[in-house]
Amino acid sequence: MKHTFTFLAFVLTFHAFAQTEKGNSFISGNLSTNFSVVDYPKDISTKSNTFSFSYGVVYGKFVKDNILWRSSISQSFGRSKYDIDQSNFLGKFRNPSTYVSISSGGFYYFGQERWRGFVGGGLSLSSSFSRTTQTDNNGMVSEKKDNSISINPFFEAGATYFFSKRLAVQLSATSNSFPLTIGGFSTGLLYWIKPTSYGIETKDLSTLQKGRWLLGTTFGFRNQTTDPAPLPTNARANESNTNISFKISKFVQDKTLMGIRVGYGRDFNKTSSQQDVKNTLNTYNAGIFVRKYFLPSRLTPYGEIAANYIRVNSKQERNSNIISESHGNTYELYPSVGLAYLISNRFLIETELASFRVNYDTTAHSDYKIWRTNLNAGLSPNFSVSYVF
Repeated sequence: MKHTFTFLAFVLTFHAFAQTEKGNSFISGNLSTNFSVVDYPKDISTKSNTFSFSYGVVYGKFVKDNILWRSSISQSFGRSKYDIDQSNFLGKFRNPSTYVSISSGGFYYFGQERWRGFVGGGLSLSSSFSRTTQTDNNGMVSEKKDNSISINPFFEAGATYFFSKRLAVQLSATSNSFPLTIGGFSTGLLYWIKPTSYGIETKDLSTLQKGRWLLGTTFGFRNQTTDPAPLPTNARANESNTNISFKISKFVQDKTLMGIRVGYGRDFNKTSSQQDVKNTLNTYNAGIFVRKYFLPSRLTPYGEIAANYIRVNSKQERNSNIISESHGNTYELYPSVGLAYLISNRFLIETELASFRVNYDTTAHSDYKIWRTNLNAGLSPNFSVSYVF
């Protein structure tokens, strides 16, 4: 399971109310799908495509004041197809895979006003199933299966901040070992099903007015260490992701922004066994965007459309020796929708709830082209903080 930790650097104003009383509950979740197809050179009779679908649902309910019972389920399905039709070889490859994770546990909440801290833990059950089949010229079929099931305890601590009667953001750190070692960080957006009423702020804000400028930044970090069953028993998988982006934009009309965005990201994974294998991706991106805020209220949905250019440099190493290096270019059309919360006339926090990407990828020194579409939706997004002047 992937985890994301987002750094939020801003000053908040607190208002007292209680949301951790017995009977209150919340829900969170996500949904994503991806499809890609390779456009091969005309002299190569080959077809390939990949498809993936994943979802996750989290539900929590306070069984007593400040005592929460939380359960979650997530599942992902992937499939890749690869067909070769040449004069001396005919081959078909299929690789479907499924991953399921279920967890449940109890948590104690403490604190006052908009911030609530919490600690707790429980058990998680994870299972993965994959099957690879290959058909050769003579119709012979070979098959390989990889299945695993594991049950692990988990411990979690974090904090929740309520920025409206219905919505709260949660930051947490998790561990699945004792003595405790941090196994990952996460953020999530929680929707309160039965909120406790509290005083609503009615202060008039001029944050979204024509002529004002906006500076924004997003910082994300994810780190995870696992001992997956398909690997040798003495192997460990280390995975990390870091990204940062900046944007500057101007309100060309009330509630309408136009601007530019630049960013950098690094994905790294390492499998430690008899042969250390490292994969590194460095990503640079730049783009232009138009964003429309729909309501003049403190909490408002928004819609955005962006056109981006992305440069990816990849490197693979084995035992500190470089195996391969390459780079590619991606041209992207990126419509999205999200939520913005106006903290004051100077600060606002924004989160993306759903996006649809259309990508066209090219690779250096290759005639291969890849078309990809990706749909993501859910209450487990990254967050950005913006300063208005």
